[in-house]
Amino acid sequence: MAQVTTPPSKLLYMVSDLKRLSEYFGVPMFQPSSLSEKDSLNAMRFVTVVSEKEKKGDTLERVSRELWKRMWRTHQDIIQPASLTEAGLKAGLSANELEEILTLSKSQPIKDKLKSITQEALEYKCFGLPFIVCHVNGKAEVFFGSDRFELMAYFIGEKWMGPHPNKSKATM
Repeated sequence: MAQVTTPPSKLLYMVSDLKRLSEYFGVPMFQPSSLSEKDSLNAMRFVTVVSEKEKKGDTLERVSRELWKRMWRTHQDIIQPASLTEAGLKAGLSANELEEILTLSKSQPIKDKLKSITQEALEYKCFGLPFIVCHVNGKAEVFFGSDRFELMAYFIGEKWMGPHPNKSKATM
């Protein structure tokens, strides 16, 4: 398979578009200086444990947001246990919970669970984020990109009101 390179003009566009999307969705975002130095495997295992432990609630969302902030806002580490602990504490987890999560994240069942989730994503031909699978009338519909929310809403029978349905640009 031939290696595909991204044209420089597209990279420049993507950087400016990222700034617009950040403003539109109200999510401050700053591109790390080097994405290639980021290894998210420990963070993915950490999040997998949180997901497995919590079947209801919003801890998974809080933990995910804290890790996202570290990588995309403050350009902090998401690899080392101390970094994961700091993100977990900010998300409201206790020191005891974090110790258990860090231990479990090294276990074979969690490694296997993450491999299974990854394989499922590959079967849907996932290639980036956000990549969303909606099951509509027994059929999987896949959507890639934050510009597909309106189309996704159409297919699931909902109206897309935008990221801030109760605010106009003037009040944001």
